[in-house]
Amino acid sequence: MASETANKRRFIILPKKHMDAFSKCYDHGLFITELHPCINERYLYAYFKDWGNITMCKIITSSKCRIAFVRFSTAEEADDAFLASPHYIGGTDCTIKRVVSPKDDDDDEQGNKL
Repeated sequence: MASETANKRRFIILPKKHMDAFSKCYDHGLFITELHPCINERYLYAYFKDWGNITMCKIITSSKCRIAFVRFSTAEEADDAFLASPHYIGGTDCTIKRVVSPKDDDDDEQGNKL
């Protein structure tokens, strides 16, 4: 059970004034909820690519909800995407939170474990 917990990515919501202090050791991105069931990672990637270089796009589906994490290469890109709210993704008004996540050196460009 401890190894399952160790492999889970953690997301932190912070006030903007504290996010800059985390820019070197944390990834910057968006946490998205209330996704339409037909939205896939390719669609989500295409939706957010206008705001910057996306380094990871992951959708997680459970029996209760669908959530996604989109990681950008810089904090500024994540800020730009967040500030463009409201986001209607696939016709659904999604809830977007600006987050940071500890960098993981074992991740490849798509956020998959090597």
